Amino acid sequence: MAKKTGMLAYIIAGRELRASNIEAKCLLQYYCSNVNAHGSFFKSVLDTQCDTALSPAYIHKTNAKWKTMGLLSWVPGNSFKNRANVYTIDIQKLQSLCEQSIKAHDAAKVVLRQQWAERSRRYRAKKN
Repeated sequence: MAKKTGMLAYIIAGRELRASNIEAKCLLQYYCSNVNAHGSFFKSVLDTQCDTALSPAYIHKTNAKWKTMGLLSWVPGNSFKNRANVYTIDIQKLQSLCEQSIKAHDAAKVVLRQQWAERSRRYRAKKN
């Protein structure tokens, strides 16, 4: 099956990604919902802060983390000319991270189910 492209592909991948925390998921969904068909968007940190209620420090830290991962890149804007940063999300990287996170999530669910099953076995054995 061919990979999806366009703005909806970003939104779907962002929605399906199992993020490490809710703030990261919120920021990623915000970015994905603002991309054009090629994965670019422009937002200032102030706009992002106002729209998501996340702190500027968290936004900068998360953007830097995603930049080192190769997920996000940007061209800095110019505050004197009222130009926001132009960000680009790599759709292939986002989709591969999404697939990896789903596999890890499913594996963790299997482990939890095994732990619960073992706990139930011990409880039943103790009752008898």
